[in-house]
Amino acid sequence: MILIYSNKNDSSTITVCKWLDCFNIKYYILFFDEIISKDFNLTIDNNTIKIKDANSEITLSEQNISGVWYRKYNTNPKELARELRELHPSLNKYIKQELNGLYTVFFDFFNIKKQLGSFDDRIFSKIYQLKCALSIGLDIPNTTILNTLNLLIKVKNAHRNIITKSITDPPDFTGKKYFASTLTSRIEDITKISDNFMPSLVQKEISKLYEIRTFYLNKKFYSSAIFSQNDKQTVIDLRNYNYDKPNRVVPYNLPKLICEKLIKLFAKLNINTGSVDMIKSTDNKYYFLEINPSGIFEEYSVNCNYYLEKQIALYFSKNYEKN
Repeated sequence: MILIYSNKNDSSTITVCKWLDCFNIKYYILFFDEIISKDFNLTIDNNTIKIKDANSEITLSEQNISGVWYRKYNTNPKELARELRELHPSLNKYIKQELNGLYTVFFDFFNIKKQLGSFDDRIFSKIYQLKCALSIGLDIPNTTILNTLNLLIKVKNAHRNIITKSITDPPDFTGKKYFASTLTSRIEDITKISDNFMPSLVQKEISKLYEIRTFYLNKKFYSSAIFSQNDKQTVIDLRNYNYDKPNRVVPYNLPKLICEKLIKLFAKLNINTGSVDMIKSTDNKYYFLEINPSGIFEEYSVNCNYYLEKQIALYFSKNYEKN
């Protein structure tokens, strides 16, 4: 049986499970969205975890689990989002820490050799990733963390065009009538910025030919070139999608040397899958931006005919190593 950690609204998980059904591979999905529901019950006993919810009851152990896929987990479930906003910030933080502690039970309990993904918090640190990328010889944008206008002016004067993004991987922000997420933004008008502000990550803006999204699975690369620079709406951050006129996406082959360096980077981070964001610059360099261990890959799977969901399902088949 394959144990899958995910969220109920993740379409990639659903597609992978359809492929698992095709290959007659049994699986059990633990939806983190449902962990806080009233019908959820978990018992740890004699090296097993017994899980009971409204629809099923199952006993999990290292004897009946042949593989684990750490797909996604939600640190801000919708069921709690509204309630948490009404609480004192300290209590809000405590409840989220308790949820993370609960997630850790699942991550650490089973020692299964065939695993995909990880929820190690350090992997999601952009600064740690950039440091590791530099150590194995990948190019990265000039990066500064600062908190004063004077330093910001110096960086802007040095690089002319600069952007800012979050230091960590932040959650989405939801309300009764809104949904918001953080995007990368160009810093243009600095006249309204105060002399001191929260420490912020600032990078030199790379002039790009195109962006590259690479899905990595067990030392194999499935890359796509995304011509986001051709649209003012997506030129800074392709996540600012233009649904009326989507970016052109085509299959892409990364140079062998870049692939070798990325394999070393994944090994250094101790993960075997994830989505890599890179830029091919106008001066023909490859700039590493970040790795998202649980990034979205469905769009590139479809547009480039990679059938990534099938490849993930095959990874858990008995004959995978022979393929």
